[in-house]
Amino acid sequence: MRAAGAGIGAFYSPVGVGTPLAEGKETQEIDGRVHVLEYPIRGDVALIAAHRADTMGNLVYRKTARNFGPVMATAATTVVAQVTDIVPAGDRPGDRGHPRHPRRPPGTGRGPQAHRARSPLMTTTVPERTDRGPLTTDELAARIARDIPAGSYVNLGIGQPTRIAEHLSPDAGIVLHTENGMLGMGPAATADEVDTDLTNAGKVPVTELPGAAYFHHADSFAMMRGGHLDVCVLGAFQVSQHGDLANWHTGDPDAIPAVGGAMDLAVGARQVLVMMGLFARDGAPKLVPACTYPLTGPGCVHRVYTDHGVFAVGPDGVRVLETYGITVAELERRLSVELRT
Repeated sequence: MRAAGAGIGAFYSPVGVGTPLAEGKETQEIDGRVHVLEYPIRGDVALIAAHRADTMGNLVYRKTARNFGPVMATAATTVVAQVTDIVPAGDRPGDRGHPRHPRRPPGTGRGPQAHRARSPLMTTTVPERTDRGPLTTDELAARIARDIPAGSYVNLGIGQPTRIAEHLSPDAGIVLHTENGMLGMGPAATADEVDTDLTNAGKVPVTELPGAAYFHHADSFAMMRGGHLDVCVLGAFQVSQHGDLANWHTGDPDAIPAVGGAMDLAVGARQVLVMMGLFARDGAPKLVPACTYPLTGPGCVHRVYTDHGVFAVGPDGVRVLETYGITVAELERRLSVELRT
């Protein structure tokens, strides 16, 4: 069940080797010990019991009654919980509530994410315009925020993407996830709001919204890898015309590798968006025919938001959705990819 909820396709275990439970199953010797290959257990509906729930769906368990409840909740499409009482979001005592896992039914897609259903992005496509210059970082963050569907569970990557949090409508019901262990993250903290124990993955102090839940890194990465997030927004060094992503290393032997949670998000989020400048400081394009930097994930990016325009990428190449301060003709001269409009 834990593997199903964490997006693990199969795993080797020493449990059951030499017993009837291992008959007919693949085995592998690992570190001198025989292991048997096991597959995840998934459910369409999980019926579990808990002590208390809040209106956001977080559950509190009492003593030994936790059992398999939290684990099976992550491995099922729909969870039905029997509880003693339901309290308003934020009324759970302390941080003891076990977080809900965002759940969506399985579906089809493309590339390495073909096992996941996709929540369609909103779009506010406007005609090409050149009456002003490129978008500022805050303008670009606001532009991306408008495309995130209401009610989505969203991870915002370190750096520029964190600015998107400042532009999300409180009425949209969007729940922010941060890989260091939180659902229900609010905007950046200021003044007396700052709590050094409440930060995002970039160590920036943030606020919490009613119904926020906390958990350790293993649970957090399971949410990311297990297909429980609707949207993630990442920065990038390069994005290829077919949606390959490179954002963790430039190949410089002196650079410190910084994978972070990007690889888990690349294979786990239903929609992977990129927020970046279209051109590097030396003028080189970052939207390229093929990535020359080490890949974070192949074929995982769906849309690229840049200061000069918005682009859809995928198996069919690049489609220009919007331009800012530049024409499509100019883009065709500066980029080495074929553009569709």
